[in-house]
Amino acid sequence: MAKIYGLYDKSRNSSQLKKLLEEMYASFEFGEHEVLISNGLALGRIRIKTANTKGISQSKGVICCFSGKLFDFYNDAKLLERKGYKFDLNNESEYILNAYLNQGLDFLIKLNGTFVFFIYDKKKDAIYIVNDRCGIRPIYYYSDNKKLVFASEIKSVIKDSKISREIDWDFWKDFFSYGYSLGNKTPFKHIKSLPNASILTYIKGDCSIRKYWDYNNIKINNSRSIEKTINEGSRVLRNVFQRQTRGLKRCMVMLSGGYDSRCIASSIKNFTAVDIHSFTISKSYSKPRSPEGDMDARYAKKIAEVLDIQYTIIGNIDELYSKYFTEQVKQLDGLCPEHIWFYPMMEKIDDELINFDGIAADTLMKPGYFLKSEIHRNDDLSNEEKLMSYSDEKITEMLHRKMLKLSSTDYRAVIPFFNKNIAIKLMADTKNVYSEIKLLNNYNNKIKIFQLKNRTRNTTPLIPNNIILRKTFSLMPFCDNEFIEFALSIPVDMKVRDEVYKKILQKTFPEVMKIPTTNDPKSFKEHVKQRLVSSNQDWIRYSLGDISKLLKIIRKEHKEQITSVHLSQNPRDIQYLIKLAKNTKFPDMINKKLLLKQLEYHEKNDIDPTYFLEPILYFSVWYKLFANKKV
Repeated sequence: MAKIYGLYDKSRNSSQLKKLLEEMYASFEFGEHEVLISNGLALGRIRIKTANTKGISQSKGVICCFSGKLFDFYNDAKLLERKGYKFDLNNESEYILNAYLNQGLDFLIKLNGTFVFFIYDKKKDAIYIVNDRCGIRPIYYYSDNKKLVFASEIKSVIKDSKISREIDWDFWKDFFSYGYSLGNKTPFKHIKSLPNASILTYIKGDCSIRKYWDYNNIKINNSRSIEKTINEGSRVLRNVFQRQTRGLKRCMVMLSGGYDSRCIASSIKNFTAVDIHSFTISKSYSKPRSPEGDMDARYAKKIAEVLDIQYTIIGNIDELYSKYFTEQVKQLDGLCPEHIWFYPMMEKIDDELINFDGIAADTLMKPGYFLKSEIHRNDDLSNEEKLMSYSDEKITEMLHRKMLKLSSTDYRAVIPFFNKNIAIKLMADTKNVYSEIKLLNNYNNKIKIFQLKNRTRNTTPLIPNNIILRKTFSLMPFCDNEFIEFALSIPVDMKVRDEVYKKILQKTFPEVMKIPTTNDPKSFKEHVKQRLVSSNQDWIRYSLGDISKLLKIIRKEHKEQITSVHLSQNPRDIQYLIKLAKNTKFPDMINKKLLLKQLEYHEKNDIDPTYFLEPILYFSVWYKLFANKKV
């Protein structure tokens, strides 16, 4: 994994730029780095060992810094070389620089990969920051009429003490409601993330963003039969994995019991000569039993045996939260509650191997929780004909309700502990969902595109600032242009009624698909039993200012329903969170006295308090680490 960071500020001298660049680098806490400082520009790139090429290049008054992977790099580089451009054919940064010299930014329309890059054109005194079609590689930025500060992690951006750390409560409203934030918001009001397929342009203090590609450009193919779709899907998978494994000898695959990881492992095994090392995380840490007791681990072991590939099952440990809770908030900038059970695995894997991750395949190919679930078969969101007749307002309301149900955090259990003025800002509403929906004009793919634009993987954030991408050089094969265009061209009813993804995999990998999957209806039911099954909209009808009444309802009337939602099952983890709460100095906007009273009530009645305690502590740890600075 390579990351970029830097700033453009002509009011600072070279020594000031160098000092801030060093502070930004230190915030990453890993990897080797290269830097460039020139005439108000300070630029850095940090990388792990796997990303072994230099990422900063310059020629003819243009400076380029690249992070990521170009899937069609070899062929594209050869084409550019034939036009007379001379550069290192193994260096993607030099390719981007020369492609810009050749075409300006017009070369972007066909660029295939997961990437973010920076270009400074000295002649125009213009900066361009560009990301890939899916926005997989994050970039965060702050701009005003004097400076632009940017980095792959927010903690690096806020090293500039001149940047305001005002909290964006709209972000936290989304976070507590859905488990992730919509759009390009971050926890800080004045720091944004670059939307997918975008070009950020900064010229003479003016910052603007424009799209160079959009999901809505892909048309539904209603004339293609199910048989032709299955055959094409098999062909596309072969193309994708042969393209992305060029020159690769060994790789790593996180193997679970679902469709996506078995598709990746099977494709690499069948279509390439790459040696696979698969890892499986067993999430059975709440009880002292063997790692194989976990459903994912049982199925993954069978998959590895059928494919005859190396596999390692990594069990979780006791006291997981005491070791990693604060660390995950720090590493992820508070952006999302990453699966904490990833952390023990990251200490054992070979971080020099390239990792293939199944991000986006489920959103693109499977019906998904929003379109269909085995429990809610008559859901209107799975009916394409009805969906096309609905207004944006109706789609928004249906999505909002389902997103609340699927979230592992319930805002109703969290906001009573904030003071009244803040609690009002955190009450869930449909505003943020609607602002995203109204931008989409393709009704057939409206919900799919909504998920992709908001980086959601069902209910798990697709924010690639996670622990796996921090420690490994990861590829997201399903974010390949060919695969995206194929997947979004499939009619919704073919995904729902005909289960086309399953049939593509059955045709392509019949032996592996005989193994049970966590995507089966019974497995799905077992999974959702642990989630909030119903979201009573009566809650929202109460006065926004009546927080004490809301708390009373949470504590008494809906105790059973809400306490079923918690992120920890290990008694030692629960005790750690309780102890942390008692010893934490909470921000002024949180009522610690009320929180401790609720903890006492839950302990006395032997009720797990983590359904409200964990998100409150998550926010409080984030606040202490990042926001509690006087500027």
